[in-house]
Amino acid sequence: MAVVPIKTELRCKICKSDFRTEIDTLLEQRSNRESDADGNRVNLQYVQEKMTYFGVENPTLDNINAHWKKHCEVGSAEAVVSAQSAQLDALETLLAGGEHANLDEALRTIVTLGVAGFREKVAKGMNPITVDHVLKAAAELTRRSHNEAQHDLLTSLIGGIGQALTPGKTPKQIESAEIIDYEMEAA
Repeated sequence: MAVVPIKTELRCKICKSDFRTEIDTLLEQRSNRESDADGNRVNLQYVQEKMTYFGVENPTLDNINAHWKKHCEVGSAEAVVSAQSAQLDALETLLAGGEHANLDEALRTIVTLGVAGFREKVAKGMNPITVDHVLKAAAELTRRSHNEAQHDLLTSLIGGIGQALTPGKTPKQIESAEIIDYEMEAA
C-alpha cells in the first residue's frame, strides 16, 4: 500500500514540510502498527520524534490525526503509479503540442459542481456555509460593485474627453464687414 496525498493545506505544518512523503509513510506505518528496521514500534512518540528531526515544530496528536484523516488516503502502490503515469502522459501530450485545458470552462465546471454540492447539502438540512464562505462572498460582492462603479466612471471620463477633443462649429464669416482697429492708450 502507499499513501496518496489527497489534499495539501498550507496551514497544515505536515503538508508544508519538505519531508511530507516520509512523514506520510511513518503515519501509515503507525496506522498499521508496524516496527522500523531496528525493531522499534512506530507509535505516536516515535512519529513525533521523527517529525521534530524533520523540522516540524511542536507536532501534536491533533496535528497528526487531522493531517492523516483529512489530507491522506491509503491506496495500492499500483494505483499511485497509475495516477502518476497518467499525469505524466498528459504533460507529455501538452508539451508535444496537445490541446490545453480551457481555463474559463474549467472554472465554470468547478463553480457548477460546487453549487450543486451546496444545494445537495441544503436539501439534506445541512448548513454548508462557513464564516470563510461569507467573508469571501462579501469581498467578491464588494469587488464587483467597485468594478461596476469604476467602469461607469471611466466610461463618463472617456465620453468627456471625446467631447473635448471633438472640433466645435466654426464661426460664420460676415462677408462685407468693416474691420475696426483699436488700440488702447496707456493712462
